[in-house]
Amino acid sequence: MIFKRKRPGGLSCRDVGKNLQSYLDRETVEPLSVSQLEQHLELCRQCGLEAEVYRSIKESLARAGRAQDDAGSLDRLRAFGQKLVEEDST
Repeated sequence: MIFKRKRPGGLSCRDVGKNLQSYLDRETVEPLSVSQLEQHLELCRQCGLEAEVYRSIKESLARAGRAQDDAGSLDRLRAFGQKLVEEDST
């Protein structure tokens, strides 16, 4: 008999990684529920730390005023996050 390890919030780290930027930008994260994602971030150290890094980056950009001046910064940040998710899955 094979037992599956229960994932924090019922989500895999990969699911969270794919939706983390949208969540942090307060965009829709369907089909995931926000409460599931938040529970995962609280219980999974790796994903929680990743979310904190993204929050720090966004706050730093906002303080520097670059977030508004450079429309491509958000796209680059999302691409960086996607690259991390892809590297983690290999």
